[in-house]
Amino acid sequence: YQDAAAAFDYLVEQRQVSPADIVIYGRSLGGAVATWLAAHRRPVALIVESTFTRLSDVGNYRYPWLPVRLLSRNVFDSVAQMAGVRCPVLVAHGATDTTVPQAFGRALATSAGPRAIFVALSGGHNDAFIQGGQAYYRQLDGFMRHGTID
Repeated sequence: YQDAAAAFDYLVEQRQVSPADIVIYGRSLGGAVATWLAAHRRPVALIVESTFTRLSDVGNYRYPWLPVRLLSRNVFDSVAQMAGVRCPVLVAHGATDTTVPQAFGRALATSAGPRAIFVALSGGHNDAFIQGGQAYYRQLDGFMRHGTID
């Protein structure tokens, strides 16, 4: 979190980049950091791919026999952080992701309310953005330009 905040602050304070020109992007675990950053700074938009609601939710999914919530020190609660995000949000997730199931991405988008757009991609955890191809890139472009997807 501190590194992400320092990078954002450097852009704004030292490089004189307007927050209105900054899109925060995070993928997988980076999506949790990006969501936190968007809740604590004011970017123009947030894009997260193949990410989750809470790290403990992924732990429970992967290891249902362990008391993950009791054992985990890292919370990475993106659902809670989403309450502080004020910008448009795009959540993209692969349909065949077995590392972080698409249901977590959908739930995260739902937690963001009407300011969020969910994009279902084909592919798994590490290739959904590639499998999405030009259609996904056009959606990203539309979101970054207009806050909507075509």
